Amino acid sequence: MFIYGLHPWYAWLSRYPRELKPEGFIEALGYNPTVIESYENGLKDIIIDIASKVTEYVGKMHRSPGAIDRDQAVLLYLLIRLNEPKVVVETGVGQGVSTAFLLKGLHDNGKGQLLSIDLPFYEGRSNIILPPDEIYPIPKGLRPGWMVPDYLRDRWELLQGNTEDLLGPLLGRLGSIDLFLQDDLHKYKHMLSEFRMAWRCMSEGGMLISHDWEKNPALCQFALEWGLPLIKCCRLGCISRLFVGRT
Repeated sequence: MFIYGLHPWYAWLSRYPRELKPEGFIEALGYNPTVIESYENGLKDIIIDIASKVTEYVGKMHRSPGAIDRDQAVLLYLLIRLNEPKVVVETGVGQGVSTAFLLKGLHDNGKGQLLSIDLPFYEGRSNIILPPDEIYPIPKGLRPGWMVPDYLRDRWELLQGNTEDLLGPLLGRLGSIDLFLQDDLHKYKHMLSEFRMAWRCMSEGGMLISHDWEKNPALCQFALEWGLPLIKCCRLGCISRLFVGRT
């Protein structure tokens, strides 16, 4: 533990995970990779819907929406469908692409709830908190997650505010969670704090996922602290006890 405090980069360099293709990732979870195609077939409509909204955003804002890409979105959906989580927690919503695919998985499972925390940054505001590479304003007149289709919102609770203030009380209220997606501020101490809080409430077969995890060594350090395998797929970093003995 002492060496982490002195050299956080040590965890990153000594345990950099290998990249798996989606088929290998699904196999690492103990499933037959042939399920991917069958599940993807049901995503055509939402992929077209979200793609049109992304195009709308780029045309109006003249910048990327900062969202996960198609492969990452499909992977999140697959994880929801296969693991059938009851409680999912997400930090960072923005325009709502990842939120939409998480909710689509819950909707198609017919069970589960997503609780999201977001500190929205709106178009026209001055920035004093976010680093330049994480500024993806929400268009005026819209709310965080505006890309989420209306029919998916019945399983969603959105909390607006700072994760540092809201995540601890939320986890305390929930008691146990089955999947955690970290995708808000990508700073070392901030991410490591979220991982530690979320994992204390993680169910036995739960999964922790981080978007843009390669920006710093927080996820690798966390995996080393707990002696857990870390797998990379579609540029998402994933930790789960379900990987033990399978990789």
